[in-house]
Amino acid sequence: MQVDGGYLLTGEWPYSTGTDYCDWVIIGGRVVREDGPPDFRHFILPRGDYEIVDDSWNVMGLKGTGSKNVYCKKAFVPEYRTMEQSKVTEGVYAQERRPGVPLYAMMFGIMFPTAIAASTLGIARCYLNAQRDYMATRVSVMGHAAKTDPSYIQAYSVAEADLEAGECHLKQMLCELYDYASSGQKISPEQRLKFRRNQARASDRVFGSLSLLARLAGSAGIQEANGLERIWRDMQTSITHVCNVPETMYFAWGVREFGGDIPVGTMY
Repeated sequence: MQVDGGYLLTGEWPYSTGTDYCDWVIIGGRVVREDGPPDFRHFILPRGDYEIVDDSWNVMGLKGTGSKNVYCKKAFVPEYRTMEQSKVTEGVYAQERRPGVPLYAMMFGIMFPTAIAASTLGIARCYLNAQRDYMATRVSVMGHAAKTDPSYIQAYSVAEADLEAGECHLKQMLCELYDYASSGQKISPEQRLKFRRNQARASDRVFGSLSLLARLAGSAGIQEANGLERIWRDMQTSITHVCNVPETMYFAWGVREFGGDIPVGTMY
């Protein structure tokens, strides 16, 4: 609710990653106005103005991120500690406050998904390393050694190739966009959508390759005493992040490619 000098914020917000170690939080909210459409904003609150909801991050993987819920009731947020979402998305604040700095010109819709994709691909690398160690000694109940099993070795090779391709593709796109921003040009919606399409595809392709490896690991691969199990749960959790969901971005990119409007709510 808007009041003199700022806003009163009430509600509960999920997925505040690492919040136990933070002195501030940034949460999103919608300001309803009688004379126009809702105003979507980011609100910045100090630790004393909100509560962390204990026991609100009970998940199968990525438990260490501590992405708990936060809650506040009628917390006053002055105007200067808010940001308009559209100005964040379109790079207006970066242009106003950090003109000529390429990193800030890279757009939130590129850099935030990059952080998620980098974490996802990092987990994938960890899983492949663990699979390699596992394969070196695994012998199935039928007496087949994993390190000489053609199907297993092929699946491992494909996963390695897909992961390296994803890493290279992500780095290449970022370098091209950074060079583009460094030349003083503004990254277009089409470029942002193309990046998101490719970034989501990279994560999804790697996940698909690892899924076959996880199946071939057999019953021993799902034992809690086995390091594969925990990393695989982390991977499955990471791939559910909105930045890694490919179908939304495929559709948004395709609509734009054929002259339509970008669907409302698309993160790009």
